[in-house]
Amino acid sequence: MPFPGRKPGTPKTGGRVKGVPNKITREIRVMAGRIVNDSDYRRELKIRLRDGKAPHMETLLWQYAYGKPKETIEHSGEISLPTQVIVEVHPT
Repeated sequence: MPFPGRKPGTPKTGGRVKGVPNKITREIRVMAGRIVNDSDYRRELKIRLRDGKAPHMETLLWQYAYGKPKETIEHSGEISLPTQVIVEVHPT
């Protein structure tokens, strides 16, 4: 019985273009953006931040809306590797 799908050796066709987020990722980013840009939310966020009560979920919302911030890690010492390593995190 032959296998379904394309024949071995033939080029892949169709599907999502590389680098384009899937539909769910786009929808989550839009939803998170609406929440974090809401004026009532921001007013309440200020209060929670002052009181030290902004939970982890809130951090995730901001990351979904705008992506993770770029992190820079510096190291100094006697090693043969570069002394500065930059880690870039791109939203998917």
